[in-house]
Amino acid sequence: MATATKYKKVRWNPARIRRAYRAGKTVAEIARLIGYPQGHGQNRVRSLLTKAGLYKAA
Repeated sequence: MATATKYKKVRWNPARIRRAYRAGKTVAEIARLIGYPQGHGQNRVRSLLTKAGLYKAA
């Protein structure tokens, strides 16, 4: 688990992000769940989900 440089409260845990997405959480909810302020971190979360093959772009 890594800590973001700009956002000290973020706990980047790919396994937790994948579990949350499979449980039905939205990308925005997951970003807030791991510690990003509202409106931040969604691109990074979406990128991880896309690389894992879970998120399909529209």
